[in-house]
Amino acid sequence: MNRYKISSLTFSLIFMCLLNSSLLGIIFPYILHESKTSFYISLGISFLVGLVFIFIYLKIFNFLPDKDIFEKIDAIFPKWVSKIISLILMSLVFMIAVIVIWRLVTFISSEFLIETPNLFIGLLIAAPLFYAMLYDFDVIGRLATFCLAVAFILLMFNVISLFSQVDISNLKPLLNFDLMHTGKSVIVFAFVVFVPAFLTLVIPKENISDSTKLTKSILVAYTLEMISIGLIFFIIVTVLGIEISNIYTFPSYVVLKTLSVLSFIQNTENISILVWVLLMTFSGSFCLLFMKTGLKDLFNLDKKKTQIFSILFIFLPFLGIIIYMLPYEIYLNKFKYVSVPTLINMSIFGMFIIIYLIGIIVNKFKRIT
Repeated sequence: MNRYKISSLTFSLIFMCLLNSSLLGIIFPYILHESKTSFYISLGISFLVGLVFIFIYLKIFNFLPDKDIFEKIDAIFPKWVSKIISLILMSLVFMIAVIVIWRLVTFISSEFLIETPNLFIGLLIAAPLFYAMLYDFDVIGRLATFCLAVAFILLMFNVISLFSQVDISNLKPLLNFDLMHTGKSVIVFAFVVFVPAFLTLVIPKENISDSTKLTKSILVAYTLEMISIGLIFFIIVTVLGIEISNIYTFPSYVVLKTLSVLSFIQNTENISILVWVLLMTFSGSFCLLFMKTGLKDLFNLDKKKTQIFSILFIFLPFLGIIIYMLPYEIYLNKFKYVSVPTLINMSIFGMFIIIYLIGIIVNKFKRIT
């Protein structure tokens, strides 16, 4: 039984942080590439699709509310089947963590520490991830609160500071609408942005102290997140223009380079981009905690053994893969790196749907018998 307690507000902030996990270096450049100046149409449709995802999420979350996702799997399926399903789910989440932190490390390597050895950068990012693995979700909830407080302050500062550079003519043509490309961008946005938030299913509903407020808190957090994403897209396109935006892997960072305060304070982008580093580190930490919980439930480990197993079977392979992948950024970019996280998230989403539907059938069968 999980003993920790968190509030619905903290839970919704964790949910909101996970929505940010793949924005930098994956979603921003891809949506701008596919939708171009019709990004607002893509985001509008994505907002509606996201509401459907949240409805599905709440259905799964409210099913067997005293159990986390691994305990739900164990309650629904035979023992050997549940272990296989849990291991597959953990493997997919492991790959999400690798992709998120790999993009973060390559961002740091390419923009800040060009001549720094890859091993050192990997170890630098590994430190907070390792620290987070030693604690539970109530602790990481406090980290989510800090991340989003910083994010809100920096977002407002950046939008206000960059507003003088906005050129509305960069949004033309206003209806650069292509059904195929817009449809692709909506699908990618939906799965890559929304599905990581489904990982909060690892937190049982009963562990939320005021769960009656949860639905409202999630919807408010989701709406604020989508407004924030819309603002960022608007600033990128209107300041840089769509053609320049499409040149860069990290357009959100490039637009911040144009920012100056009081016409003489330069390089403020290094402070502003801190929020993306925090949010991506948070997402990687949450994924590792998700797998740590899976190991504990799967093998009925006590706290000490859970820590040892987590380090040996999750953290060390994770760190090794990240360091190994660093030199391959350019190579992978040529092959539309966005397709990999999309397929992984589709698989996770499909697994959650199947688990829920089979769980409903099993429960009805048990009632009849």
